Amino acid sequence: MKKQAAEWLAKAEGDIAAAEALFRLGLPHREIVCFHCQQAVEKYLKAYMDENAIPIPHIHDLDSLLTLCIEHNNDFSALDRYQIASLTDFAVEYRYPTSLATPEEDETKKFVALAKEVGAFISERLSR
Repeated sequence: MKKQAAEWLAKAEGDIAAAEALFRLGLPHREIVCFHCQQAVEKYLKAYMDENAIPIPHIHDLDSLLTLCIEHNNDFSALDRYQIASLTDFAVEYRYPTSLATPEEDETKKFVALAKEVGAFISERLSR
């Protein structure tokens, strides 16, 4: 695996670890857990893109990043595009005062599972 792709992957795994640890604490600021889930998915997708020489745009929009991956490998169509795209707001919007509701515990738990699922999916496609 390319060095930079491995670095993207390591950063993504750090975000997953942070999300899981914060979720276990049961704090009321679940948007922070979701932020780390968004960051993990973004970095997993960018790891795949880097490994496969797909130009990486400087964006946080997970739907756009997923589209680029699908264009390269249609296997990515199997991922839950709607759920992945719904994480995008946590990249920026939730980091500042907002009228958006804090995600419920069940939704947060699903986002943690989704980020781990994307991580496993990407890891299967990267040679370590």
